[in-house]
Amino acid sequence: MDQEEIIISLPIRWKTDIQPMLDQGLFDEIDLYFQSHIERQHEPISLCLYGYFLHFQREFEKAENIFQKCLAIDPNNVICLNYYTDLLSARQRWKEALIIARKAYELNPTRPWSLGSYCNILRHLKRIDAVKQLCEFALSLPTLNDADTFMTIADCA
Repeated sequence: MDQEEIIISLPIRWKTDIQPMLDQGLFDEIDLYFQSHIERQHEPISLCLYGYFLHFQREFEKAENIFQKCLAIDPNNVICLNYYTDLLSARQRWKEALIIARKAYELNPTRPWSLGSYCNILRHLKRIDAVKQLCEFALSLPTLNDADTFMTIADCA
């Protein structure tokens, strides 16, 4: 395997690969970059990031298809589950979002994004007791120091 093949097989990295293009407003180029990479290699992280990008481009159906491809390869990919939860929430598909959020939470209950997403879904479904339990659990974690998660938990409480 030569060096070019090794580079191609690495997953896309948001900070170094995508963010510089985002900063320049190169949205079409980002889409092509993802498609080109994914054509050569169907690995979960790049699929997950592509779905995230598509979601924020408001290409919801395409994003959902990408998340489903990612989860077909790696059904326990917590990052993909969290991004998919956010997409379903944005579409107000709360019951579907609950299933995905619960799975992400069960796989990694101390991950800030999993806590925040799950809490947000429970709040929208008005499951007050579950929200209270989740908030108490989250606030008891000594390792939880993510400002966004604290804000989500505060909104839920």
